[in-house]
Amino acid sequence: MRALTYNVDIKWKKGCLRLANSKWRQYTTHLTQTFILSKLDKLEELNEPPTGYGITRDDWSSFVISHMSEDFIKLSDQQKERKKQHIYPHRLSRKGYACFAKEIATELCDDDDINRAIMSKKRTS
Repeated sequence: MRALTYNVDIKWKKGCLRLANSKWRQYTTHLTQTFILSKLDKLEELNEPPTGYGITRDDWSSFVISHMSEDFIKLSDQQKERKKQHIYPHRLSRKGYACFAKEIATELCDDDDINRAIMSKKRTS
């Protein structure tokens, strides 16, 4: 079988690769949550690949083994703990809430903490 190749202009290459990486991570996360983590009590169902995804039995077996390994579970738990510590669930593009709050504080010359309501109002105005 001949491999597919795509000729992408150099100025679009980085963006295309970033998007492909993002979509790949979303896909593997979906497979892990839907077909592995939800069926940990029914391990015999993990032997068959999910239908409609075009995954071969060998690929599915290696995917399940890698996503049930000690290292993967440890890393996953570390990332979940890290995610729980986030104060703000979203970012303001590259600046982020922390830098935006500092900017507002210097603008207002206020020593009090800037809360999210003020930041939201300033961001939309």
